[in-house]
Amino acid sequence: CYNHKYRNGLNRANPFALSKQIPVDLVMKPLEKYVYSRAEVLYLTTFSRWKIDELESKGEFPKRIKLSANRIGWVVTEVDDWFAEVVKNADR
Repeated sequence: CYNHKYRNGLNRANPFALSKQIPVDLVMKPLEKYVYSRAEVLYLTTFSRWKIDELESKGEFPKRIKLSANRIGWVVTEVDDWFAEVVKNADR
């Protein structure tokens, strides 16, 4: 069913609305991700769970944080910085 009041956009249907459309990024801030889950870390690194635990215990990978009794994660910026360091030191 087509509502003729909305054919020119939502602002035309409401006389009290702004005359110009407001960009979505000004109205709604996108959800920012602060923590990677174990599954995401395994996917991003392509390492096994054992390898991540080994690197973490040696201090060669960022330490995990405990989010709840049964959930852990890694801070996104720390993992991204680790990736940048690995790429910078990669043999090419």
